[in-house]
Amino acid sequence: MTRDVMLMTAMTEAMASAAAEAAKAPTQLVSLAVDMLDQQADAAAPRVEIVRATRNLVFLSGEAIAADGRRAMAATAVHRIVR
Repeated sequence: MTRDVMLMTAMTEAMASAAAEAAKAPTQLVSLAVDMLDQQADAAAPRVEIVRATRNLVFLSGEAIAADGRRAMAATAVHRIVR
């Protein structure tokens, strides 16, 4: 697997985990937007934050920072809460 694919996978999994934790229920991905700023960067684990959570949706943003301090990836996502 290439670095960009591994980073994308890590970001997607981190966002799914954070959404489910915020919702205290299973979620489904509705939308994911990713900006790959440096595909070859050795980036740390993605950092994800909950932007907003409603009764039905969880909005998230995330980023991965390269070893030299630059952003390697930025992402936003929306997850639907499954009840």
